[in-house]
Parts: sequence; C-alpha cells; structure tokens
Amino acid sequence: MEAVMSLKKDHSFSSLYFIMIFFFLFVFFCKIHPLIPYDGDDWTYLSFMRQAIPLWGAWNPTRIFPECIAPLVGFTATYLIMPITGDYIRAVTIVTSCVVSLLITAYVWLFYRMVCHNLQSQDTSLFITSIFFLFHFLIFKSKPSNNMYMFWTADYSCVFYYLLSALLNSSLVLLLMDKGSLTRIFYELRPIKSGLLSLWLYCAIFSNIFDSVIFIIYLGLNLLIDIKNNFPFQRAKLSSFIKDHHVDLIVLLSWLIVLVFEANGGRSHSIGKSIFLLPYGETAKAAIIMFKSFSGIFIVLSVIILLFSIWQMWKMRQENFQKVRLCLKNFGLLLVCGLLTFIFLFLLCSKSVPGYFSRADVSFGYNFYFILLISVALEYILLNNAKLLRLAPIFIFALMIATINSNQAFKESNTNNVSPDICYKVDCDLMSQIISADQAGANEMTLYVPKAASKNNWPHAMFMGARISQTMYRHGLIQRQIKITVQPDINMNKKYNLPIPK
Repeated sequence: MEAVMSLKKDHSFSSLYFIMIFFFLFVFFCKIHPLIPYDGDDWTYLSFMRQAIPLWGAWNPTRIFPECIAPLVGFTATYLIMPITGDYIRAVTIVTSCVVSLLITAYVWLFYRMVCHNLQSQDTSLFITSIFFLFHFLIFKSKPSNNMYMFWTADYSCVFYYLLSALLNSSLVLLLMDKGSLTRIFYELRPIKSGLLSLWLYCAIFSNIFDSVIFIIYLGLNLLIDIKNNFPFQRAKLSSFIKDHHVDLIVLLSWLIVLVFEANGGRSHSIGKSIFLLPYGETAKAAIIMFKSFSGIFIVLSVIILLFSIWQMWKMRQENFQKVRLCLKNFGLLLVCGLLTFIFLFLLCSKSVPGYFSRADVSFGYNFYFILLISVALEYILLNNAKLLRLAPIFIFALMIATINSNQAFKESNTNNVSPDICYKVDCDLMSQIISADQAGANEMTLYVPKAASKNNWPHAMFMGARISQTMYRHGLIQRQIKITVQPDINMNKKYNLPIPK
C-alpha cells in the first residue's frame, strides 16, 4: 500500500513539473517573446493548405506537416479564439503558443521518461531533465542582447517549417533511445496507438529534410549496427532481420522517396547549382558565426561534464566494464549522429542558402545531439555519484538565473528582430486598411506598408498583397478578395519608429 501511495505521489509531482514547464513556455511565447505573423510568408501560410500527400513538381513537394499544421492553427485561432478575444492577431499568437508549448513539453517529457527508465530515480531524472531543458535557452546566450535560443525561429512561418518539424523528429530519437527498435515499438502498441505512431512518423518524414535527417540518421545508424551484429547473412537470417526491422526499413525507404521528390521540386530547381560549384566557403563562415554565438557558460559546463564522465568511466573500467562499454557506445552513437547531421546540414545549406547555417532553427539537429550527449554524460555521472544531488538545487538555481538574466535578452522570432509590440501595431494597421477598403465596397486598393532596404521590400514584400487578401478572406475578416497593390511608404516607418532605409 505504501509503495502504491509513493508511486502516486511521484506521478503527481512529475505531472506538476511538466504542467509548470508548459505554463512557462506558454507565457514565454505568448507574452514575453510573442509569436506574431509579420512578413509575406507568415501571412501566406496562415491560410494556405496543401493536400496531405507528396506533390510531384510542387514548390515544396513533401513539406506536408508544416503546410497543413500552420493553416490549422490559423483557422483554429479565427473560429475558436477570436470570438472570445475579439482580436485576430492575439488569437493567432495564443493558438500558436499553445501548439509550440505542447510539443516542447512532450519533447522534454520523452527525455525525462528515457532518463527515468535508465536511472529508476525520479529526483535524479527531474534534475537532469531540468538541465536538458535550460540548456536549450542557455546555449547561445553570449551577447548583451539579441541572443538566439534553440526554440527561436527566423520568423513566424519558420515555427512550423523548422521548429515544430525538428521537435517531431528529435522526439522520435528520444523514443527510440528509450524503447529500441521502431518495429518492436510499433507492434507492442494497441492498434489505435500504433496508428497514432504511424501519423507521427508520417508527419516527421514529410516535414522538412533539414529536420527529418535528425531522426533518419539515428534510425539508419542503429540499423547498420544491427546489420553488423548479424553479419554475415544467411537466407533465413536475412529474412528474420527484415521481419524484425521492416518498419524501420519502410521509414528509410520513404525518406529516400522524399529526397527524390524534393530534388525535383520547384525550390530545388530554382537553385540549380552543381555540387562542385556550391559556396562552401560562405557556409563555413556561417558555421563560424554559429560557433562564436555559443555561450561561455554553456561551453565550460559542457566540457566539465564530459571530462568528468570520461574520468569516471576510466576509473570504473575494471569493476563495471559492461556498463562503461554501454555508455561509451551511447556516447559514440550520439557523437556520430551529431557529426553526420552537421555534415548533411552543411551540404544542404550550401545547396540552398549558406547563411541558414548560422540560424538556430535550421541547425537544431546537431545542437540537439550535442545537448543530448552532455545530458547522457551527466546521467552517467549521477548514476555513480548520487551524493552530488545535494548540490542540485544550487546548480539549478544558478543555471536558471543565467538563463533568464534579462541583461542578455533573447532575439525576437520575426524578420529584422522587430519589437513584438511594433509587429502587432503594423499588422493591425495593414488589416485596418484592407477592412476599410472592403467596407467601402472596393475591389482594388493600395496597401501602404513600411519601406525596407531590399529590392522586393521584404519583409512586407511587393508580392504579399494577394496573400494577405487571401488569408483575410479565408478567415472571414473581409467579404471579398481585393486586388491589393503594395506601396512601400517611409511614413509608415516614421509612424512605427522603424528604421528608414537609405
């Protein structure tokens, strides 16, 4: 009876912990650094919904997940939240923040569950989980202001294209680290749960190759390890191997199909560079910018944890050889996964836009593996040095203060790092102009937007007129689609205290 009560108490405490994580994240993305649509892409994908199957020759042939979830968020905000708040932009921010917070909380919970199964200790697992979570905010906190963090994105639409896609795939890695073979997991579940897992896999694979590679590399390396362990194959042995890994093999084959579709998509054809002519030097410069942005505190802590874990393994190599060997295997696997992800993203950014490599949302994959490696090292240390937990509250407190220190503020998730309050006011101004034209019965109008330095006036691009009109019409904010001509106007810059381009 006492054991049952203890388990219930532990479950209640861990549930409260993750409720607090969700609440913190929701406030962070809704109030502190709110996720607000601002540029042409943001307004496009709030209402643009594709078919949920790969489309040969399309601009983005296989980015099914982001191009379905973004408009679902837009429609949910419009028809469920806006009637309560009376504010379209705030409603979009609320729903987006809720979705992002849920997926990050689930991602952190999967990490906690993996550690808890390894250590059989809730206290130690929650401590390591807290470090894992805080590292996502601390990793790039190196400047007085405008610091990226792992959950930062370049603009609102990138929340769906990069962040959520990365979370889906990284969470699958954590699931496999906890449960093992994907095929075994699939058939251990009840039909409805295995169906949900199928949907999860489908969304992860057909999300974004910048992020699906996170999961695919881990899955592929595990398959190679199993092949090595079963080599050489006899006919019966090969048949048994395929049977035991057929879901894993189907997922890998599906990803290869994704690569074929993407190589023949509109975005890929618009780039059209030979692999021998790619700007590797520019991508290398972006990589240097990324590495220079790493927090000194994060680097020092990571080095200390890694060195201490290696020293611990060396000290215990004789008395507990099997455990040390297993830990080294996990270290090696995560290290190789991180390096392969780094190389893949380096080549992919060289093929597309080299500057992407310096962005936290694009480089999520290899940074995830590095943080995971540090966390696994910390897990090994505490497994053999439980007394160190006495210092855990002090360590968490110091790390939390370093993370939330407002003297080193985070960057906003929008183009040009504009204040969210200004983004909101500019959005309301644009919507007000369009609603006024609609109420006046106009079929055409000129939309005055802030002037930018770029040729196409990004972020309020010359092409966004049809897109914002379409989104507002689909969401019932206007009664007709209006032909909009975008007119950059420096008076808008002055009105909202935005920089005036020379």
